[in-house]
Amino acid sequence: MTQNDLTIQCLEDFEKNIGAEFVGPWREQSVDRQQSFYHGTYLDLTYGETIGSQYPTGLVEGFQMLGMLDWLSAEVIGRWDGFNYGLNKVRFIRPLMVDQTIRLRLRIADVVARKGGYLVTYGAQIEEQQSSSVVMAAEWLVLLMPAEAVKGHAAS
Repeated sequence: MTQNDLTIQCLEDFEKNIGAEFVGPWREQSVDRQQSFYHGTYLDLTYGETIGSQYPTGLVEGFQMLGMLDWLSAEVIGRWDGFNYGLNKVRFIRPLMVDQTIRLRLRIADVVARKGGYLVTYGAQIEEQQSSSVVMAAEWLVLLMPAEAVKGHAAS
């Protein structure tokens, strides 16, 4: 069941919507962001001038796709306080090029009360528009907590 018109208003709404699927808007990527990813992850220092020379020009690195989950999910379900808890499964199914348009399909797979918040397991898929295909699939875990708990945890 896809529910783009449903909004998550509070943490308890996650538990009420196990199985719900949310689909984000199509988004363009940019070469500038790709270069920023290379810089921020030190790939530019690791590979220098040869970065990407063995791959097609504009190929998006798999870890860059993973890094886009926060941005894309905020557009789908809003911003929530919490922590990235990890990934159970990740598959890079098809190559993604920087000039391709993408969107996120996000399903709330499971929600478990934990540490004053909820451990949410998402089924996340990044789709590419032109080929109508999934380029990355991940089982992504996020520990969502009230804002004051997040601030207290970060300070300890």
